[in-house]
Amino acid sequence: MITALALPFLLGITHCLETDHILAVATLNNDQENTTKSLILKGATWGVGHSIPVIICGLTYVLFKFFLLAQVPINLEVPVGCLLIGVGIYKLVSYKQEQNESLKKHYLLIGIVHGLAGSAGIILVHFANESNIFFQSAYLFLFCIGAIIGMGSVNVIISKISSVFNRIQLLQLITPIISIIYGGIMIYNYV
Repeated sequence: MITALALPFLLGITHCLETDHILAVATLNNDQENTTKSLILKGATWGVGHSIPVIICGLTYVLFKFFLLAQVPINLEVPVGCLLIGVGIYKLVSYKQEQNESLKKHYLLIGIVHGLAGSAGIILVHFANESNIFFQSAYLFLFCIGAIIGMGSVNVIISKISSVFNRIQLLQLITPIISIIYGGIMIYNYV
């Protein structure tokens, strides 16, 4: 039982390593607030945002066997691609400007969109062979805790790597450009 409950936690952590997740957080990183505590908080905020739709959709499915997003007319990876493009453009436009505003709300919103896009796979794949409501609910919460902790940690690592590249100004443009290109590829693949 303990092993079965450790699995969703570990899956939540590894889920943070998907390319679109890393690009979103790496592109949003702000050099002006790079203490370890603020980086963990920003990454964890993304994880909380990601968890909101997973918990809402997941518990609705667990309790009522109804998937809230089943009737959405587009693949939800398309808005994720649009967000990656938007974040990349935002970062390029604000490249030389001092960024005083807190980007925490952006981490939360982008996490929510990522959670919406991924909630179907998380819920439907992992609940296919399990009917125990307690186990399904525990799975959801442990997955989300793993995602929150995982993205907090991943954000620290990304920022430390980015700080090396930020010493070379031209390299500061690479992450937003990759974000725009990857977002375009996502839209192309899912439309």
